[in-house]
Amino acid sequence: MPNKKISQFPSLVNPTNDAVLPVVSGGANYSIPLSGLTSFVNSSDTLITGGTYSANTITITNNTGGTVTITGITPNIKYWVDNQNIILAADETIVISDNYILSGTNLTLESGNLNISVGNINFNKYAQIFIGGYLLLIDSNIVNNGLISVAGAIIFSGNSTIINNGILI
Repeated sequence: MPNKKISQFPSLVNPTNDAVLPVVSGGANYSIPLSGLTSFVNSSDTLITGGTYSANTITITNNTGGTVTITGITPNIKYWVDNQNIILAADETIVISDNYILSGTNLTLESGNLNISVGNINFNKYAQIFIGGYLLLIDSNIVNNGLISVAGAIIFSGNSTIINNGILI
């Protein structure tokens, strides 16, 4: 079949099993009757049926039971490890799109003495955290000299506190 644009093919208002469909697969052109389309699709390269992401590894599964594993993925987000003392610098911003649990950790959000001027408007720099869900603090403390924005609620468990000298919304 010579190369054609989709617009050059006739419209099939009421296709029958004998209607021929143009198909491009692997760079080759085919003319497939409608009745043979299922067999053609099922006979080509395997299909991706699912996948998982865990511990910086993606595993992709296909319809034949085979898998492909992609390792060594480095997430482009900052995250907190349990039982740590963390300082978030005045020029850092963290965005978490879902719920977040902070467990056994002391977190300090710094404010900056650094001002940024745009024309005659001045801005202060400070550490910022945006959480799209809930924030659960389990035996954790936050010193907020920056900005914490939580879409859901902040839930305290055990011995947890927030000392708020910054903005908390």
